[in-house]
Amino acid sequence: MTEYFTKDNIDSLLDTLSQWKGTPYFHMGESKGGGVDCTKFVGLVLCELGVLSELSPRIYYAKDWPLHGKREIVFESIEEHFEKYSCGGTKYKVLSGDSEIMTGDLLCYSVCKSGLSNHTAIAVGEDMMWHCSQIVGVVKTQILPHWKKRLTRIYRLYYD
Repeated sequence: MTEYFTKDNIDSLLDTLSQWKGTPYFHMGESKGGGVDCTKFVGLVLCELGVLSELSPRIYYAKDWPLHGKREIVFESIEEHFEKYSCGGTKYKVLSGDSEIMTGDLLCYSVCKSGLSNHTAIAVGEDMMWHCSQIVGVVKTQILPHWKKRLTRIYRLYYD
């Protein structure tokens, strides 16, 4: 098993993430500079890097789904995308929220009262992440204790 993000391709990840900086939040948006939400942001970055071939056209989630639902839609979406649209044999392993964070890890958070995971990000090192905030849009931010205690799952990408 070989980690997907290595010293050979981390610069590509960092360059791609920085190109999204400042893109405003827009629920279900898919436009760099125009508008994106946290889940679409993570998926579109993975498409740009060639990790995924495309985003599923059937994925829809209401803006307030974590208030009314019981399903872990974020987990389902990530796992479905890797089952159907993974490129070059890229796979993932699921790690608990208290595992060590590495650059390129997909981070899932619960920032709602229901406890469902409803926010995603991409780690850059063990203490920074890129995500799409409803307030400031796509931004690089420190993984402060506020985020660490809400981390529900980590997806680490690898090759077989």
